[in-house]
Amino acid sequence: MYTIEVEPVCVELGYIKVRSKEEFTLRRFQESTIDFFKSHHPYLFLSAPTGSGKTFTLLAPLVSNVLYRTRYDGALGIYPTKPLTVDQLESLKSTLGKLGEVKLNEHGVTIYDLEFEVVSDNEKIGHYNGRVGLVLLTRDTIERLRGSLAMESGQSVLDAIRKVLLTEDVDYLITLTVPEYPYLMFSHMYRSRHDLAKILDLAASGGLVYRVASKMLSSMNDEDRLKKYNEKIVKSIKVLAGGRVVERELADLSSALLPPVLFFDEFHTWGFYELPTAIALVLLHRLVSLTSTRREMYRVVFSSATPNQYVADTLRKIVGESSVEVVEAKPVDCGGSSVAKVRGKTIVELDPIMTRMHGVLAWVELDNYLPDVVGNKADEILKHKRAIVFGRRVWSVEDSAKAFLSKTKITPAVITGITPPQQFRGKEELVDKKASGELYVFGNYAVELGVDLQDIRYSIVVASNLGELVQRMGRSGRGGVDSKVVILVPNSYVGVIIEKLGKKSSVQYSELVEAFSWVMPDEHIVKKLGNKVVMMYRIGRLRVFLPLATYVLVSFLRYRDKPLDLGPVLREFVNIMQLAGVDNKFLSWLSMRVSKNPEVLVELASFRLSPSTPYVRAGSSNLVDGESNPITILSNYDVELDTSGGFKLVIKKSMRRRIRDIATVEMLAPDRNLLLSLDRGILPSRLMLELIGRTKLSNNLLTEILRRLDIPVYLLYTRGEKFVLETLRAHGLAIALEHSGDVYAYMLLL
Repeated sequence: MYTIEVEPVCVELGYIKVRSKEEFTLRRFQESTIDFFKSHHPYLFLSAPTGSGKTFTLLAPLVSNVLYRTRYDGALGIYPTKPLTVDQLESLKSTLGKLGEVKLNEHGVTIYDLEFEVVSDNEKIGHYNGRVGLVLLTRDTIERLRGSLAMESGQSVLDAIRKVLLTEDVDYLITLTVPEYPYLMFSHMYRSRHDLAKILDLAASGGLVYRVASKMLSSMNDEDRLKKYNEKIVKSIKVLAGGRVVERELADLSSALLPPVLFFDEFHTWGFYELPTAIALVLLHRLVSLTSTRREMYRVVFSSATPNQYVADTLRKIVGESSVEVVEAKPVDCGGSSVAKVRGKTIVELDPIMTRMHGVLAWVELDNYLPDVVGNKADEILKHKRAIVFGRRVWSVEDSAKAFLSKTKITPAVITGITPPQQFRGKEELVDKKASGELYVFGNYAVELGVDLQDIRYSIVVASNLGELVQRMGRSGRGGVDSKVVILVPNSYVGVIIEKLGKKSSVQYSELVEAFSWVMPDEHIVKKLGNKVVMMYRIGRLRVFLPLATYVLVSFLRYRDKPLDLGPVLREFVNIMQLAGVDNKFLSWLSMRVSKNPEVLVELASFRLSPSTPYVRAGSSNLVDGESNPITILSNYDVELDTSGGFKLVIKKSMRRRIRDIATVEMLAPDRNLLLSLDRGILPSRLMLELIGRTKLSNNLLTEILRRLDIPVYLLYTRGEKFVLETLRAHGLAIALEHSGDVYAYMLLL
């Protein structure tokens, strides 16, 4: 064991105070964020320690209005998970409650009458007296409202929210949501599945949108010719004929509920297949701004404790270096007078583990030892009253929770993204005990991105990369409380870390992170592949192309009477497509191998990775407990198939299985010519298995699941194993088609 004291983390306070019923001083990076909104930069990358106040960004445009007479009318907060969105809603309600009074709370809208002064050196420099609206948009809240309001559709609920905002004359709106809503609204894909399938099919057909955009650009100097050509195109888009009222309604909803300032929190979480979709959302926002009369208000802030440099570099290529600003809240010495403590003193214990693997795999292997470590430290966990144990795989989290329960007889909460076993508490425990009370949480990434828990004084951390370590460590000690963090480390690396720390008894937080950077990969290997590989391949380009092409397709209809206004949009669209590598070869592949499957296109255009299978816990009284990735379920549990009254998996008990072994379909009589004919094609898994099934397939659970579902799969013919594809297979994102241990092809789950 090696123990070291890590000094508290502080950030610099600024000079501006906000004074209302209560008074608080802004941090320096928050002031810099406010200054961004008066600059000419449309994009800001904000890096600040976990728990330092990045969420204030949602109010920064409003303070900018007070200080600099800008005219922002709201901000849109985009969060990676629903629990985090709900948590931030409560946090904002607390902040707004310090600045004014609740005027109205109905139909999912909370209206505040705010009044506050902005003060510097005890001198008033600005004053605000106005009405602010707060809205939460997630599928759960929309469905709940739909039931209580007796409305037929989610669109009706959104319209009800819009009417409340208009009636109450809100002059600044904060909307909190998951990325799916702005993604679907900006791209005009928020509609019925049937209609969306037809529109996507048209958008993907033969490069139609790209060709039309190029043709219209060449006609911009001849308005009569442009109008005639545009009218011809509109008439040919039969799927949209008569849909102008619907398009107008969707546009009204989008402009009313989605303010032009985007705030992406925890942007580092989007990687691999979701990263191109997140980039598409940013580019959609840019295209929308080009037809707006308030273009200067369209801003995007990317916020994270571990920023994604790839996204910044991608944006710079598209919009230019001068368009991107960076603000970093660097930790400062806590001994100064003008500082705010965001993390208390931390006692870090390095727990050496003898691993069989080396390098990156050694960090992954640590997860196997977590249940034993928890069993040995159960009394220490209990002593600290509020603790989090971070594992990686679902089985290790559940087995660790069982070890704790067995030793202490205390029931912990288990948060993994899968409904916990009946003997454990679930996510409701996090809400009830967010700030106080005994709390013992066992989880994986779902806790990392869940409720913002306060006063966590102890944690055990398994992390496979530096970004993950920083995020997980950041969950304890928030608000300035002292804490202890036990970090599992491969035995062979402990000495290196100690040496890099200079064998000191006390270090700064940044020194600890620097020491770990010598022995840990900086980010998840799959995320690295997503950053460097996926955008170069057709799948990444496809996930950027589809939503942008759909937006432009609908724009032909919406701007049929004033096609000249589309000039900037079409130029930017063509430019983006060229930079993304959308060429004739790509468009030909899209037309021949993808666009004939409209239902698959709907799944490809979804923001999230789509594979999911219904499941139920053995002994549960529910028909279904939830849905999850089938490979996640198969690789973490002993499972059986239940086809009575539908199709679902029955989870019997947690069980460690190698994902690579699960992600395999055995062919009994492989046909290379058949596989070659399917190479680089995207089909529903049901159809792909039917075609490949002519070669005869072994019958296991995964094969049966793929035969029953319409999961989009991209087939890559190969001769032998490929490193990149094996890496994806090891993380459940690719399935190998094998015969006698030899790989013939891979199916990438989309």
